[in-house]
Amino acid sequence: MKIDLLATRYPVIGCLIACGTASAQLADTPWPKWQRDYRNSGWTPAVGPSEPRISWKHAYFGQSAEPGVAIGPEGELYVSWHIFGQPVCQMNLGEESWRWGFVSRVTRDGDVSWFKPVRDLCFSFPTLAQTDAVYVVDGEYSYQLSRSHVYAFTRDALTSWGPRQYSQASDYTYGYLAVGRDGTLYYPEASTLYAIHPSDGSLKWQRTTAGDWIFRQCPSIGEDGTVYVAHGARSQVPAELWALDPQNGALRWKVADPQTGTNTSGTSIGLNGTIYLTFRRREENLLTAVSPEGEVLWQTALAGSPDYAPSIDSRGRLYLCTLSETTFGTLLESYDHRGEQRWVVSIHGSGGHGSNPIVIDGRNNLYVNTPDYQVTETNKLMSFTSGGDLRWEFTSSLWLENQAPVMGPDGTIYLMIEETPEDGLMHLYAFGPGEAPDPAWVGRLKP
Repeated sequence: MKIDLLATRYPVIGCLIACGTASAQLADTPWPKWQRDYRNSGWTPAVGPSEPRISWKHAYFGQSAEPGVAIGPEGELYVSWHIFGQPVCQMNLGEESWRWGFVSRVTRDGDVSWFKPVRDLCFSFPTLAQTDAVYVVDGEYSYQLSRSHVYAFTRDALTSWGPRQYSQASDYTYGYLAVGRDGTLYYPEASTLYAIHPSDGSLKWQRTTAGDWIFRQCPSIGEDGTVYVAHGARSQVPAELWALDPQNGALRWKVADPQTGTNTSGTSIGLNGTIYLTFRRREENLLTAVSPEGEVLWQTALAGSPDYAPSIDSRGRLYLCTLSETTFGTLLESYDHRGEQRWVVSIHGSGGHGSNPIVIDGRNNLYVNTPDYQVTETNKLMSFTSGGDLRWEFTSSLWLENQAPVMGPDGTIYLMIEETPEDGLMHLYAFGPGEAPDPAWVGRLKP
């Protein structure tokens, strides 16, 4: 079903992919943050591998949940991870704890240059800025308490500032750091978005939503610096998309779902500035397009339930990984910029999990990690063409963590994979390298 609320007035312009500006403060590196760029598009000009060949893997001591990887200017990796239980006591960190988080620097060949401990579990991706900073979030999370801290390290492992704590929330909620056009950091936790001065971690402003939570999302940043964030609702208030002034957090406009108790999946921004998100209702899930002026352009019912906003390729086409609410299988869905469904592919027939975002390379090939929470033999890293045809898959009995892969400048795919619980190890895998990028994209795109 497609609800066409306003004729699309924003045609796709294929050359409007570069969204960096002269004053942009997000690091100009191959993959500086969650879903790579200001728009959370998940697109990169690099071209991924034609087959899932493992070039190396590196073992870490302990288990991790939802680790993150960012890529620096020389192709080096910054990895956030954590460990549980007895191994912490064996690492002589100077403090008794049953769990600890870390950020590591890893060379593109898999060697660890350094690692720094943080106070607690790392669920969020490292975020890189032009100022040489590596920002990391840790947190003590339970269903009774959420207490997170933000840190700033240099790429040489020096601590610039942190830990900084901004809230003591009452629920298990966290998000991913974004960097604004002026360098401001934006961190969503619970029902509040915090704007943070990058120089010392002090609070610039905060904006609390009317809903209950902002969960697993990274604010997207418009060309003019507008901050877009969506909040869900588990009580009798509507879910909303907010457009905020980056200077003071003032509300420029908002779009609310007519139903109450709706959840959202975060935001991404198309080539022409259109903002995309999903409203997850009890009876249907609506992919929604909103103009930069706050007008709803269209809504389309999805085949499954998403946890994240769509990834967007170089032609403005949208891709989501969703979970079927009838078969509980994982689906891969694609739509054009007008909301017309292009195709739907079933990845897992049952027992899948549709929570991972999608990475797209310079030829618009798709890469998605699809862990199966019930049948471990069917954990997969898969690649598809933009038309929905399977290119290859890496099938493993190991646990593919709840995350998206990232792609380096040579097309190498990096993904954290947990080995069997008995050995207590997780591994960072490198698949590739990929193919040479198309000449048309070389040197033209920045995050």
